[in-house]
Amino acid sequence: MEYSLAGNHHFPVGTPHLMDSPDQPSIYRTQASLLARLHTLSDREAWALFHEQYWRLIVGYARRRGCRDEMAWDVLQETMLAFMHRMRSFTYDPDKGSFRAYLLGTVSHQIASAFRREHKYVHVADEETEAFLAQKMVQAAEPSIPDWDREWEDNILAQAIERVKLRVMPLTFVSFQRYVLDGWPVERVEAELGLSRNAVYQHRNRVITMIRQEARTIAEEMAK
Repeated sequence: MEYSLAGNHHFPVGTPHLMDSPDQPSIYRTQASLLARLHTLSDREAWALFHEQYWRLIVGYARRRGCRDEMAWDVLQETMLAFMHRMRSFTYDPDKGSFRAYLLGTVSHQIASAFRREHKYVHVADEETEAFLAQKMVQAAEPSIPDWDREWEDNILAQAIERVKLRVMPLTFVSFQRYVLDGWPVERVEAELGLSRNAVYQHRNRVITMIRQEARTIAEEMAK
């Protein structure tokens, strides 16, 4: 058995799960400050942060719902444009629902639009095929909470890993990457990098601890 990490990365049995933590629920507090800043379209820093926090989530979810790579990137672009149009009058009210759910609805709408555009240029030979493609389009655009939750967690972990990579020595991260992300046997990591087994384990534990901390920070930054 292995745990999913981010995207296609996995880590072996016996390695602590990166999101396991006794205070994990505290990371899901909503912070509306970023959403408030997005009311100002000229606030490039806020929009860059919004893009950085959500692009993996949106593209990954679109792919998971059946979009081709090009379509998934179109969904991201159209979602960003939709928010730019809406944010001037958008007011975040957690009593009316979470931003996480609101974003899912917006992305699902853009996925439906992407499939409609795709369907428009597909030559259909018969009514049966037409009906099949139409049904597939409806299913792909239907919001999927399990898929969304999986991509949400993967997105947080991917961002956390990137941040930690910039904070540790290159050898420390490569050791962690080979042993944890790539699943190399510890003996191979020792031989490849010239490290002791204890050093490999120390690198793993240190980086995982830092990733957990960063994941909590990122989840607090992201409006739920």
